[in-house]
Amino acid sequence: MLHGRLVPPFTAAQKFKADAKDMRQLQAVRTAVPVYPRYFDAPDWTTEVVRKR
Repeated sequence: MLHGRLVPPFTAAQKFKADAKDMRQLQAVRTAVPVYPRYFDAPDWTTEVVRKR
């Protein structure tokens, strides 16, 4: 499950690195990051904590 959640943003990041004009790839990473904490059972890790990092 975790592997399936990591591959899409990592792939998009690599594609964005290769072509920094392709904003679709950057949007894919931005979409994936806020939902990432939902896959963990850590009560002190919220989207607010992620935004502060």
